[in-house]
Amino acid sequence: MERYVKEVMQESKPRLEGFLKEEGIFFYPSSANYLLLKIANPEKIIESLKSNGILVRPKPAPDGEKTLRLSIGTLKDTERFIRAFNSLLG
Repeated sequence: MERYVKEVMQESKPRLEGFLKEEGIFFYPSSANYLLLKIANPEKIIESLKSNGILVRPKPAPDGEKTLRLSIGTLKDTERFIRAFNSLLG
């Protein structure tokens, strides 16, 4: 369990945050194992990711706007998400 938490918080999360920053995608900072992404058309993104076997869900942001809640898993899972999400960006 400790190895998993360490991988998620010290490898996967920084990797994902770096990717999002590079792409200019706003996310709410979090000390948990998930991020809220502020993106256009979250419903469309959710369906597109679902078709790739990646489950995410809508979640209202603190300001009430629609966001995408993304749980952070292993580095392998994170890389899979990045590839799928990147393909949606065009």
